[in-house]
Amino acid sequence: MLLIIFFNRLPAEVPSHYNILGEPDRYANRWFVFFIPALGIALWSFLRYMEQKPQFMHLPKPDQRLASEEQHMILSRMTSLLKNELLLFLTWLMLKNVLLALDITTIHLGIWEFVAFVVILVVTFLIYYIQFKRAKSQSSSG
Repeated sequence: MLLIIFFNRLPAEVPSHYNILGEPDRYANRWFVFFIPALGIALWSFLRYMEQKPQFMHLPKPDQRLASEEQHMILSRMTSLLKNELLLFLTWLMLKNVLLALDITTIHLGIWEFVAFVVILVVTFLIYYIQFKRAKSQSSSG
């Protein structure tokens, strides 16, 4: 919505790439600002599909004996969280691009944006990996 409101106020060229310091070093046509939301919708839809179809992650269906229903729930929750983390990160990038293009802000987090995003993803994976392994050992021992 913010993008549509401010689109006519955007300059002809908007930042499309940033250096390690977070400063724009490449520019594109202002229509480029729709790339991030389009990418976000595509990735969100893919992760939503994976969330609803755990067998897509090479697990048997919950009614089969090789994987417990709890394991499926863990994978579903992890995928849902990853989907939302990705959505928040892409929303942040879009907002930053629009605000920088309009000279409303001079936010330059640089490499730290990417590092923070990767750390959040790794922590999410680790937490759910541990839960998944615990559920697997409990289902095989029980």
